[in-house]
Amino acid sequence: IPYDAPYGLVKARLQALPDIGEVDVRFLRGQESVCSAQKTETEIEFLTDFGSLPALKVQSLSLEGSVFLITRQRLRCPRGSCHQARGRGPSNCTGGFYLGYDGQFTSKIAWNATKEYVEKALSALSTFNEDSDYGPLHVNVTGSNTVCNYDEKYYMNSTEEYDYLNAQNVTIDIRGKYGNVYNLTLLNSLWRVDSYTNPGYAYKEKVNLTLEASKGTKENAYCSERGWCDFATGTCMCNKLDTGSLQYDYKSSNGYGEPGNRGDCGYPAIEAR
Repeated sequence: IPYDAPYGLVKARLQALPDIGEVDVRFLRGQESVCSAQKTETEIEFLTDFGSLPALKVQSLSLEGSVFLITRQRLRCPRGSCHQARGRGPSNCTGGFYLGYDGQFTSKIAWNATKEYVEKALSALSTFNEDSDYGPLHVNVTGSNTVCNYDEKYYMNSTEEYDYLNAQNVTIDIRGKYGNVYNLTLLNSLWRVDSYTNPGYAYKEKVNLTLEASKGTKENAYCSERGWCDFATGTCMCNKLDTGSLQYDYKSSNGYGEPGNRGDCGYPAIEAR
């Protein structure tokens, strides 16, 4: 692929490979070619389900060190996660969270850790360095200054949509010769505590810290591993449970986590809880 290739040529070359099927190629920085005098970024999405997706590797013949692949994830913390709980004085976020890669985890990270701290904690993992399955991988963390924030005016504007749109977003890029490497793992033990509700009693609720990834595994699992397959009829019997304390209900999806007619049990009509 020449350095000045348009996205259509990149797409054609990838789809010419055996068993790849259809792909979509997008230029994310308004560039007209894969490389240019300015920094460029190209997104490749595999649209065909061809089984487990291995890591994609880039090899540059004349631009060594300048061309690499990125596996991107986003750490999201809703706006005002450390607001005054129930409007009764200052509330603390307690506990912490851990990020892991390929079985190894960071030390505990605080709710108000800076993006620089998160980057340093991840970069210290040996699974990104000498123990990496894909050679040395570099971590770059951008976005909000801290993972979660304190918002003393939380109650003035709070709605679910507003808090989502104004959430703290920390983007974690894993960069190397391989793309589509392992996803990060989040262990969340962040809590918001309000000790003002009743004397001697601390009201406690978990902070909704999430880790989002655009990377898919292209895994082809029967009934999305959320049901039982009747091989005689080719029909999925999706999992459903309601005991009061335990509840979930899975239905057919569109392949993207929304309702659809795939018959795959991929849509959580009721989130597991």
